[in-house]
Amino acid sequence: MPTTINTSDLTIITRELITLGGNQYDSKHTQIIPNIKEVTKRLITVPTASIGASDTEEGVEILKITPTLLTGPYKEADIRYIRVTNLDDTNFVTLQFKNDQGNVSAKKLDFGSTFFYNCDMVSGSVDTIQASSNSLVDTDATVDFISASATVACDANAFIRPGMQLSGSSHFPTGSFVSTINTIGAVTSFTLNTPANLTGTNITTVFQIGLQDLDTIHAVADTENVDIEIFVASV
Repeated sequence: MPTTINTSDLTIITRELITLGGNQYDSKHTQIIPNIKEVTKRLITVPTASIGASDTEEGVEILKITPTLLTGPYKEADIRYIRVTNLDDTNFVTLQFKNDQGNVSAKKLDFGSTFFYNCDMVSGSVDTIQASSNSLVDTDATVDFISASATVACDANAFIRPGMQLSGSSHFPTGSFVSTINTIGAVTSFTLNTPANLTGTNITTVFQIGLQDLDTIHAVADTENVDIEIFVASV
C-alpha cells in the first residue's frame, strides 16, 4: 500500500546561554529544513582501532553515502542534515571524512561535544568537502592560450590535475576546467573542457580543485571505546 508517512520540517535550534559580569550574552539561531521524509538516529560504540584487516581508515565506518539508493540507504543528493555527538565524559574521538576522490580530512571531537556537517539544501552532500595532499588553490603566471583551441601550455607545474577549475582571466570561458593532462610528471600541457576565448602568453591563471562529494565518515576512539550518537535526515 502507499506510504502513510508525510514529510515534515526539521527544526534545528542552536542556543548559547552565558552571563558575565551580570550581563547576558545569550544567542539563539533556528534553522528549518523542509520536506524531511527519512531520519536515522543511532548509538554507536566507537573502538580504539580498526575493525577488519582490510580497513584503510582507522576505527569504524559510521556513515556511508552513495550516489543512488541502489547501493546504500543514504543518497548523497537527498541528505540534508548530519549530526555526530560524543556521549563520553572523558575520551575524544577522531572523525575522518573521505570524499569521492579518496581524500581524507580529520576532526577531533572531544567528550560531550557535537559536530554538525553542513549539507547543501539543494544538492545534499554533493560538492561539500575537499581534502588533498596538493595545494587547493594554485596560481600560475606561465599559462599560454590559443584562441579556439582547448589545448593549453605552461611551464612545469606539479599541482595541475584533471577537474581543477580555472579563473582569473578572460582568455577562457567561465566554467572552464582541466579535462585531461597531456604530459607525464610535472604538467606542461593540458586540455580544457572548452576552447579558449583569446590567445595569450604567460597569462596569470588560478587553478582551484573545487569541492567533492562526501563519501564516508569513520570514527576512532582515543584510549577507550566511546559511545557516539549520529543523527541523519534526508528528503
